[in-house]
Amino acid sequence: MHAGLHELAIPDAVATKSQGNFVKRFAEANAGWWTSLRKTLSDSMQTVGMIFMTVVCAMVFSLTFRLLGGEHLITDFIRESDYGAWHILIVVMILVFLLGFLFEWIEVTLIVLPVVAPIILSLDFGDHVASADVAYWFAILLAVNLQTSFLTPPMGPALFHMKAVPTTGGLSLS
Repeated sequence: MHAGLHELAIPDAVATKSQGNFVKRFAEANAGWWTSLRKTLSDSMQTVGMIFMTVVCAMVFSLTFRLLGGEHLITDFIRESDYGAWHILIVVMILVFLLGFLFEWIEVTLIVLPVVAPIILSLDFGDHVASADVAYWFAILLAVNLQTSFLTPPMGPALFHMKAVPTTGGLSLS
């Protein structure tokens, strides 16, 4: 040990006393940490479990729907109707918009998308949208439509999130 560093060292008795006080203060300040950690982990596991069950149930619904031929049944029914591609798209977008009032995006996406996506992908939009681009175009249109429905009353879940954001300066949401 260098002579200069030895002079800066804390004597053993002082270091032990301050460390003991620190450990005691830390233990007193964090007496209920294990209970808080267990409750936090339990709540997190319940939330993840609910989301996981939503995803699993939606996948079971989609698989059953496809195995029973529902996808082909609906697509054939739409093709046999006298409605054009744009009319069907408008009806689907209105349905998604209304469902966005009531459900979160994950439920709408996992339950409605397997039913309506094959219909939209089988339609011909003429010169407006190339057949190869319909999937991308529909996904963007669906995302914008869902976001708009989340901002629209009567439910408007995004509005509740915006209301909870603290404001700074002269801006106010109330």
